[in-house]
Amino acid sequence: MAELGNKLQEIKKMNKKAFVTYLCAGDPEEKLFLKITRILSKYVDIFEIGIPFTDSVADGPVIQNSIARSLQRGMNTNKIYTLCKKIMDSIEKPVVIMTSYNIIHRRGMQRFIEDSIRTGIKGLIIPDLPIEEADEYCYLAKDRIDTIFLATPASGIKRFKTIVKLSTGFIYYVSVKGITGIREKLPVDIKDNLNILTSLSKEKPVYVGFGISNPLQVREIIPYCDGIIVGSKIIKIIEDMIDISEKKVLKSIEDFIYSIRAALEMGK
Repeated sequence: MAELGNKLQEIKKMNKKAFVTYLCAGDPEEKLFLKITRILSKYVDIFEIGIPFTDSVADGPVIQNSIARSLQRGMNTNKIYTLCKKIMDSIEKPVVIMTSYNIIHRRGMQRFIEDSIRTGIKGLIIPDLPIEEADEYCYLAKDRIDTIFLATPASGIKRFKTIVKLSTGFIYYVSVKGITGIREKLPVDIKDNLNILTSLSKEKPVYVGFGISNPLQVREIIPYCDGIIVGSKIIKIIEDMIDISEKKVLKSIEDFIYSIRAALEMGK
């Protein structure tokens, strides 16, 4: 097990709930992006940083807009490694990368993993890499960088078991069938699926993402999982306020993140 997995097991054993936030690298621009990460670092346990890719399979309109802004600013994999290093140097929180397999394939899987480890990245999330085709990836990553696979409402128990076996950091449960985005209500089957998945995962933590956008949702599901992942709502705040003022963007993000952290503490 790599470093991230050990840290997250410690959080779970202490009966604490983990908070993960997603940001697309460099959005809306590098200086403000780094200021946002410093605000988030007061409340979150892990940063999930997305490498922008034009044909991402899991992203809804909000994150697609974020990807477009990032690419327009000239973000690429090398620049993102530098950006992640700056985050880790300044706030000392673990960083995991979410990326399309296309990015990895273009760079070369071994080189991508080596570069990620050298940068200090603690885990990789690759939504479009099927577990049936992940043997080489798991072999190259084993005991060096954590592998984080996605489970969905459509996975079923047999697939849940394989995902649990292959995941070494945390298990990423996708709460909805479909793409990322802000949702007012969570699916009715989420609690049953989480009960099944957590019973199979044992020591490995299960975190829920996709659609988590308010404190009420957090309090509803946190008894059934080990942590939550929030992305689209933060990015929507950036998008809506990008032309207003930097100060108001940071204040609005902090107010929202504080409310989510408070709900996590209440619901554990």
